[in-house]
Amino acid sequence: MPRAPKSQSQDIKPKPYDLGEGSNSHSHAASSDEYDTKPYIKSRTQKAPGRTWMGDELVTLFEIALGKGPPKTAFEGALPDRSALQAHKTWQNTIVPFIKKALQEKGDGNTKSR
Repeated sequence: MPRAPKSQSQDIKPKPYDLGEGSNSHSHAASSDEYDTKPYIKSRTQKAPGRTWMGDELVTLFEIALGKGPPKTAFEGALPDRSALQAHKTWQNTIVPFIKKALQEKGDGNTKSR
């Protein structure tokens, strides 16, 4: 059975793509606010206050990240006129302790400034 035609007296609602200027919009044009459904999100401009890192925490974090350290083979051919063993021992005995000391001092410096 065919559908009955709709009454011509009903107001035709515009479609969102009919709202632009120069388009064949209907007489009942809705404002663009009706179609704006984006939520307002306030952006956070300041960092949340956090707890300062202690020196022993920084050293522990460094040790976890470093793990057992690089293997001796990682230093092979890295420096001319130096063996892999020399480079590895310098890493273990000079550079790692220096970094740990610097991290410890940085952490201790955070607590002294309070």
